[in-house]
Amino acid sequence: PDYDPNDPPRNDVSALTSLMRNRLVSDAYEPGSTFKILTSSIALDLGVTNVNEGFYCSGKITVDGSTVRCWGNPHGAETMRQGLQNSCNPVFVELGLRIGVDRYYDYLDAFGIGSVTGIRIARERVKRVDMARIGFGQSIAVTPIQLITAASAAVNGGRLMRPYVVSEIRSADGELIEKNEPRVVSRPISEKTSATMRDLLEGVVTDGGGRNAYIEGYRVGGKTTYVDDDQLVYFPAGKLSNSLRIHTLPIKVTAEEHQEAAKWDLGVVAHYINPVWQEHYSLPQGAYIASVDGNSPAADAGLREGDVIVGIGDQTILGAATLRKARGQIKAGESAVCVYWREGTYYTTEIIRPKASSALK
Repeated sequence: PDYDPNDPPRNDVSALTSLMRNRLVSDAYEPGSTFKILTSSIALDLGVTNVNEGFYCSGKITVDGSTVRCWGNPHGAETMRQGLQNSCNPVFVELGLRIGVDRYYDYLDAFGIGSVTGIRIARERVKRVDMARIGFGQSIAVTPIQLITAASAAVNGGRLMRPYVVSEIRSADGELIEKNEPRVVSRPISEKTSATMRDLLEGVVTDGGGRNAYIEGYRVGGKTTYVDDDQLVYFPAGKLSNSLRIHTLPIKVTAEEHQEAAKWDLGVVAHYINPVWQEHYSLPQGAYIASVDGNSPAADAGLREGDVIVGIGDQTILGAATLRKARGQIKAGESAVCVYWREGTYYTTEIIRPKASSALK
């Protein structure tokens, strides 16, 4: 640039604004179990379930030959209310299938999901197993502002509000230039359904997985979520960071997750690209490199953030399971050929794993 990057010119507000990237409104991510707030709202509003209906969780459910697993041990017999408290995936697979693609997407439109910045799979491309996964927040992407706006609508009487940041703008001499007022955009669910959702989400905090959010003297509602470990694999190296690392794709890597995989010292954090992100970011099938540590085998091999690993040794990266298997292609003190994609071109490089694991020292 023709200016000091540490001190860019700030006299042109429009130019500065055009260069900004507000991840809250521009980046889509897979919401996970927080999306169960919407599935619950839709199912209750349509009358396809009630809070006392009985379900059974065996730890997994099969849809058109594909197995969808719950996040932990089988929950056994449970009501719909308990299914939300337990964040039970099989319950929400069943609810998603009962709702169906067309009705589900009609409600998502009313909730504002997909508006302006949203990235979603077109309805005609949604398979039954996709619908099953969407019910508990996978195979769909939203922006953070869309999710928080929709979740708010679920509990505030069913009113979807237009979000705004600044109440009003005044000139230096006090003249009112612009004033924002609360405005209802739509009513995706009834006030009765919303009242039920308030009760259900409070139950998640008092009796379910959200107990850590409980504050004595206050009524708190919430919904837990988690990053799908089946889609994540880590190869950390060197000193561990206690900070939350947020990368180019909406990927979050915690210190605990680094510690869990500390036996690997290739120095790269890689994430399998789900189909939604693959399409949105125009990336090939494989593992997106979220970060590469300096002075590591990955760095020595020329890998860098933004590359996509498509194969290691004789293992092609076809999914999360094959990504885990690919780790075994590089033994301590040995090397393997890595095929990777960078900005539209495929390359090969050799990764050499040292005999001693620096991360364990």
